[in-house]
Formats: sequence, structure tokens, C-alpha cells
Amino acid sequence: MKRFPAAFLILSLMLAPAMAAEDVPFATPPFASEPAVSTLANIMANIQLRHIKLWSIGKAKNWDLLNYEAQKLERDFYVASGFYRSLPIDNIALVAQPLRRLMEAANKKDHSLYVRAFDELTAGCNSCHEAGQVGYIRIQIPKSSPFSNQNFER
Repeated sequence: MKRFPAAFLILSLMLAPAMAAEDVPFATPPFASEPAVSTLANIMANIQLRHIKLWSIGKAKNWDLLNYEAQKLERDFYVASGFYRSLPIDNIALVAQPLRRLMEAANKKDHSLYVRAFDELTAGCNSCHEAGQVGYIRIQIPKSSPFSNQNFER
């Protein structure tokens, strides 16, 4: 009897790539046997967590950590765009400039530049979602942080 929930979970994880491909037109994985951990939804969930962290880090003015997380976010977008060849690359490019500005804000320790760049990053995310026909996924400035176990103060 205990095997049924485990089997159901395994089956649902195996079907996740196919379900993601049906829901999002550009989220077609390159291989039908793609593991569930690489679905676009999972990559985007990781990106969403970094987005939240960037907001918390910027509020705390921890410039070294801001630069680090912005670089990680840039890598995550690169992975998504390289792995899912049918993503609208022009729209993913909308986040490249704000990410560079976030890193510039970190290097200059410029909070006002950080706020503008973060707003642009958020708008870029939403533009890409619109282009990908998933405009119902709206990103906003976080109201709270799930990272209560991490101190963002420098």
C-alpha cells in the first residue's frame, strides 16, 4: 500500500516535462526523456527564488552578495535559454541589461541604481511571460522573504 504514493509521485515527475510542453508553447524540451528536474517550470522556480533574494539583499545593501546572486541569476537565465531552444531569446535579452545594472549598482554601492535595475528586471520577466503566452504569471516586488534562515545584512 505504501508503494502506491511513491509510484504516483514517480509517474507524475516523469510526465512533468510533457505537461509543461502542453501548457507553455515555447517550453518544449529538446528531448522527450528529459528528467523532471530540468523542466522550465523548475528552472523558473529557481529564478523566482533568486529574484526574491535579490530584493532582500538590495534592501540590506549587501553589495557583495547582490553581485554574487545577480551573476547566479544571469547563469540561470542562460541555462534556460540554452536548454529550451524555442524560448523567445529576444525577450530573455530584456533581463540582460537590468542584470548588468544590478551588478553595476553592487560595484558602485548605489541603492537608487539598484532599485531602478530591479524594477527593470521585474518588467523584463513579465514581458517574457507575455511573449510566451503565460502572461498570467506576473512577477512583482516581493512583499516578504521565505529566507528567514539567512541574514542578508553585511
